[in-house]
Amino acid sequence: MQKDWLSFDEQLELLAGRGMCIEDECTAVQVLSCVSYYRLSGYFR
Repeated sequence: MQKDWLSFDEQLELLAGRGMCIEDECTAVQVLSCVSYYRLSGYFR
């Protein structure tokens, strides 16, 4: 199964839609660029 590429903004929308509280979107994008969506999303499990 191949997943579509998502920009950092789209990844933030996905995380917010799954319940993550995002207070500062600019900082959240910076964190995603360093940490990655998949590593961060693991904390939801």
